[in-house]
Formats: sequence, C-alpha cells, structure tokens
Amino acid sequence: MSLPRDVDVTTTPVWILTTDGLPPFATPAAGQTLFFDYDDAHDARQNAPAGARLWKAELTATAALSKWQEA
Repeated sequence: MSLPRDVDVTTTPVWILTTDGLPPFATPAAGQTLFFDYDDAHDARQNAPAGARLWKAELTATAALSKWQEA
C-alpha cells in the first residue's frame, strides 16, 4: 500500500469510495473513504454495500479534486 507522503499527486490519481452511490462532491465526508492505491480501493469496493461506488479523481495544482470519473 502506498503511503500519502510517497504519492506524487501530479501523476498519481486518488480513489474515493462513496457508500451512498453519489459522486464525492455530493457525498458527506463521513460517507467517503480515500485511497492512494487502486488495489486497496478495489478490494474495499468489493466488500462495500451494494450502492457503493468507486471514483477516480485527479488533483489540481490547488489541491482541489477535479475530473471526476467513476472507476
């Protein structure tokens, strides 16, 4: 598993699992889990409730999440 300090966010996406099926920008923080490793995110998705969705996100230079895409 990659540690956050080991990840270059300009070249590595982050993965966000939302439990309610909504995109991360519409989901309360309590319903989101952030991953820096796709394998960990995929495993969590497999064990999540039926409505959960996994999202790939890219960070901008201002550290704002952008370019949402369901994974």
